[in-house]
Amino acid sequence: MKLDKFLIISIAVLVVILLIIILLGGAALLLFIAIKAGPFTGGSVLIQKNYDYNGTLNGFDHVNLQVKDINGHVTVKEGGSNAYDISVNTQGTQSDYSRYGVSFDQAGTSGNKTLDLTITDNSIMGFSPNSQYNADITVILPQNMAYTMTLDTVNGQIDAGQFNCDVLTMDTTNGELISTANANTASYNTVNGFISVATSATSGSINASTVNGEVDVSVPSGASVSINARLMNGRISTNMPIDVTGKGMLSLMGTTPNYSNGLSLRLSTMNGDINVNSA
Repeated sequence: MKLDKFLIISIAVLVVILLIIILLGGAALLLFIAIKAGPFTGGSVLIQKNYDYNGTLNGFDHVNLQVKDINGHVTVKEGGSNAYDISVNTQGTQSDYSRYGVSFDQAGTSGNKTLDLTITDNSIMGFSPNSQYNADITVILPQNMAYTMTLDTVNGQIDAGQFNCDVLTMDTTNGELISTANANTASYNTVNGFISVATSATSGSINASTVNGEVDVSVPSGASVSINARLMNGRISTNMPIDVTGKGMLSLMGTTPNYSNGLSLRLSTMNGDINVNSA
């Protein structure tokens, strides 16, 4: 009877040791496969592709710029020549490049030039969470022209330089919005990210809205300003004299003294401060 128990215990120990060896061998094999495949690439190698578009703006006095990205930063900055230069730096797997592409169109009539750059999605399934695709877009334009700009991305920062715009629209979901442009009508919208606007315009409207982030607006010294600011968690501050027409713990409405046809500011956030200051 004692021998039988010994044999049973010995066999059980051998079985346990064998299972441990099998488990360790499987883990080692998975680690080897992961190292060979590379991190977070779904077993595919990441590829980089660059696209460049450029041309002259001679003969035009107004440019309509439209940029639509999916995942990446959008930067529009000032250049010294009377031309446009657009660079798109992308990264993704071969599967990503089968799905996503870069589309550029340009047209010009009656003094107006249209530049339209879009990151296209050839799938009908919507954005893929497993995608490694990223596209950073940089646009260089002359400063001495009038613009209408629509800049859009999903995950990434948008930055617009010192341009004079009839209309400026900047939208992202996860990212910061930074602007030093002057616009008759400016709209800034994000969900997760701060908004920083510094303008030298003394008239027009600025609408800025975020959910998680601070809103900072800088206006010229002595500018005539109307403020309508609202938040849920944070504080509202300004260094300008304000004739308050409405004030609560989470809101501020008012104008600078003798306000007339100045800057109209509508600012909101859920979690963050709102700051309006004169330069």
